Amino acid sequence: MNADIVLEQLWDSLRWIIPVLLIMPGLALTFKARLKGAAGEKSLAKLLAQHALAAMHDVILTNSRGGLTQIDHLLLTARGIEVIETKHYAGSIRGRANDKTWSQRLGRKTFSFQNPLHQNHGHVQAVKALLGETVPVNNVVVFGAAARFTHAQPSNVYSPIQYVRTLRQSKSSTQVPYAWLQAWEKLHAECRQDRQARQQHRQQIGERHGRREKRQQIGSMFVLAGLSLALWFWLS
Repeated sequence: MNADIVLEQLWDSLRWIIPVLLIMPGLALTFKARLKGAAGEKSLAKLLAQHALAAMHDVILTNSRGGLTQIDHLLLTARGIEVIETKHYAGSIRGRANDKTWSQRLGRKTFSFQNPLHQNHGHVQAVKALLGETVPVNNVVVFGAAARFTHAQPSNVYSPIQYVRTLRQSKSSTQVPYAWLQAWEKLHAECRQDRQARQQHRQQIGERHGRREKRQQIGSMFVLAGLSLALWFWLS
């Protein structure tokens, strides 16, 4: 068989594989972390709701500056209202309560991220601005079970098991103060989960940070390149 014909047939077979090899990793970079986080949030939400008097998950609330802030979990417990920031990270975590950034080590690679206690402080302030001093409002961070602290673990930072144990220990056999229930109802009325609120929140984040996460940017570039090649191959 003529070598040119063989090469042409081989190219016809392979040219559609190239876009796929670009698109699939691109989709993974763009959505994998988001889907993994969503799965982790759903599992944790179910666990937390079993050990709280009431719970809300993934809500949007107006902050003290008039903007919008997203809160992972809100619980009404015997300790007051718990404002929970979750981090579904794996590997070794290192950080102190007052550090600006913490670190995550996976194998030989180390990544830095914002101190989640500081990140959650704004959420706590938004709740306090709404409710005042009627109920204790606590700053809580829960890491996924795959994370471990290599040094002292800061106060109010837990694994899921540690946090559930804390809730069990603090669980009251008597009713919480009526003022706390009123505060929770007020908070519940102000929290939003509608699509418009989420779109407004994403827009504010984009305006504040000016760009998407690097991983998502690279993923989008791969997908766009793959689709462009597929279109070019189809038209040629």
